[in-house]
Amino acid sequence: MSPLAWGRPLERKRAVIVYNLRCKNGHEFEGWFRDSVAFDAQSEGGKLICPTCNSRRIEKAIMAPAAIQNIIDSNGRLFFRDTNQALLEALAEAIE
Repeated sequence: MSPLAWGRPLERKRAVIVYNLRCKNGHEFEGWFRDSVAFDAQSEGGKLICPTCNSRRIEKAIMAPAAIQNIIDSNGRLFFRDTNQALLEALAEAIE
């Protein structure tokens, strides 16, 4: 299996944190941030707005951690793959 089948090269310059967010009215949406400090600054500054109702009272929603599997190919490049996706692919292969 090609290393590219496992995912794409990890580019540290473009890494972001994705949070599930919820407004005071219960609408949930994603927010992408450079780091947790960026989330805190935007949240405290009232810069986060619900795309559904325009509420500025936003909090992080409970979310399951992402399961990531790191793979280093023969050239020393780091790749990552969501292990949940790997499990689904293995299950599909076993069923076929």
